[in-house]
Amino acid sequence: MRQTRRKERLSQDRLSELSGVSRARIAALEGEKITDITFGNLLSLLHALDLDLRVVPLNRQRPTLEDLQAEHGDET
Repeated sequence: MRQTRRKERLSQDRLSELSGVSRARIAALEGEKITDITFGNLLSLLHALDLDLRVVPLNRQRPTLEDLQAEHGDET
């Protein structure tokens, strides 16, 4: 989300205005301070960024984010 926001040259304040999601929640999500969000807020943020949510069959062979971070020694 942060990458797309920055690519679109949107501030967190502007994204907040466009999505109706508080700037504090956006900052917390981008800073990985919270990991839960309502489905409505998620959709509002995605739509404000011109992104879409897709549900696809699970590919159990694909590594998870945690797998990739461990592979590269990244603890974040």
